[in-house]
Amino acid sequence: MVPHPVNQSIRWLRRIGIFLTEVFASFFDIHRSDNVLTSGGKVATKVSSRVLYKILDYWTILASAAIVAHMKKEGFAFWPTAGALWLFDIIVAAAFVLWHETTGHDITLGKDFRRATDRIHSASPIAGYISMVGVVLFAVFWSGPEQVILFFRKEIRSFFRGVVILLVLTAIQSYIWTIIYGLGYDLVTGWL
Repeated sequence: MVPHPVNQSIRWLRRIGIFLTEVFASFFDIHRSDNVLTSGGKVATKVSSRVLYKILDYWTILASAAIVAHMKKEGFAFWPTAGALWLFDIIVAAAFVLWHETTGHDITLGKDFRRATDRIHSASPIAGYISMVGVVLFAVFWSGPEQVILFFRKEIRSFFRGVVILLVLTAIQSYIWTIIYGLGYDLVTGWL
């Protein structure tokens, strides 16, 4: 007997719902034994951490744009400007990682994204790798390398490797954003 298409769709929706519930539970570190109050507290903690991280992240975006704009205004070439932005990015990324090391609190949510990605990977290795690449690309181009450091904490394992990865990722990010902020500065000053 062939199952009815509506029943088949309902089964697929149920499977997807269960899977998404498991991924979100992994992300928020919610366990079956947690009661509603504990689970709600974990969600509230993650949300407040993300809000704090976004506020700090947007502050660093403004500061980075100001560094590039000021250096362009003063006539500095590309490489000294990129170097100044790189130094700033190193300080910011290192501060987030050191905050985690000293307090144990990961406001970047890198470890939480890792737990969710590991859950996705356990169901589908291809989807897990795609989600890992997505997190890394987002961190390199937008949110910052500190998230990658905390995301791959298990694989990095040593202070030296962490420093090297932080230096490389901040260099890439600084190079990209120096170009973008520089073009933005040229565009704005061209209009004025």
